[in-house]
Amino acid sequence: MTRASFAALAVLLCAATANAQIVPDTFDRLPLRDVDVYVVPEGGAEIRGRLIAFDQDSIAVWIDGKRWSFQRDDIRRIYRRGDSLNNGLRIGFLAGGVAGVGLAIATAIGACDDLTSELTPGCIVLTSGLLLGVITPVSIGVGMAVGATIDSLHRGKTLIYERRSGPTIGLAPIVTRQRQGLSVSIVW
Repeated sequence: MTRASFAALAVLLCAATANAQIVPDTFDRLPLRDVDVYVVPEGGAEIRGRLIAFDQDSIAVWIDGKRWSFQRDDIRRIYRRGDSLNNGLRIGFLAGGVAGVGLAIATAIGACDDLTSELTPGCIVLTSGLLLGVITPVSIGVGMAVGATIDSLHRGKTLIYERRSGPTIGLAPIVTRQRQGLSVSIVW
């Protein structure tokens, strides 16, 4: 194989999709009611409670047996308890796939050594190809199940609201041998 083939194979094996998380910036788009939430007020500590009601300007949270109301301008972020199992499934898929390929190749080498008392490339390629079709899918399935199980035991948080802080302007100097200048960025 050439270097370009190895590079193309590496890119295909490592490629992943980048997904931006879209976080609502108004309460009327909150997807949940009657769930455990963590409210982070402006300038305050995180408060844990149960989301019981909301409209576009305020939310109501049940905290220690009392109803608390928060105005949208007073809240920086809201998290819900729990996170997706997707990352556990992905890690399990990768770990199971790598383990399955390694196990298939190791089993093929052992089988060829037992059958012919010598290792020939043809025997290893043929046997490992046959074993890859059986061992690797099973290994991937087991890896995904283990990954999802481990991830389900971890109680994470998912951001469900974040107040926009308004536009920001960034300035950075550009200094090279050929140029001097200023880079300006505006984010809103």
